[in-house]
Amino acid sequence: MRPLARTLAACFPDDPTLAREVAELLKPQDADLRKRAFFDVNFAILEVLWGEIHGGTRREEPVTQLAKDVNALLWSRGEILAYSAETIGWKLRDLGIPRRDSSAGREVQFGRVTSAIVHKLSFGLSFCEEAVTNCPDCQHSDTK
Repeated sequence: MRPLARTLAACFPDDPTLAREVAELLKPQDADLRKRAFFDVNFAILEVLWGEIHGGTRREEPVTQLAKDVNALLWSRGEILAYSAETIGWKLRDLGIPRRDSSAGREVQFGRVTSAIVHKLSFGLSFCEEAVTNCPDCQHSDTK
């Protein structure tokens, strides 16, 4: 909602009070979006991948392990649904996150392409509000 608030506020360059009031009107919608994202499986996938890209030591993650990590994250938030590795694989495809076949099954590789896609899709989400030091995608995107 921040980009929308900035855009709307720019419509009133001569009236900063009105610009602030417009931004205030968007706060309930922003809170609602954040609440829904908290339980959304697609956002949970992005959050887990974000963590692996920035703090993980692995170069790839099997989709079966990613499904376990996503389910654990969602369960810790009170979700009762469980997503299979197959469902997570389809979600990855829908998000445009590449997977490849390996001897252990399908996996996500943490390279430049995956990092760029995750950064682009994560723009504005609460877990990526701060740029990560030494991450070229954080430094060259609007996620700062």
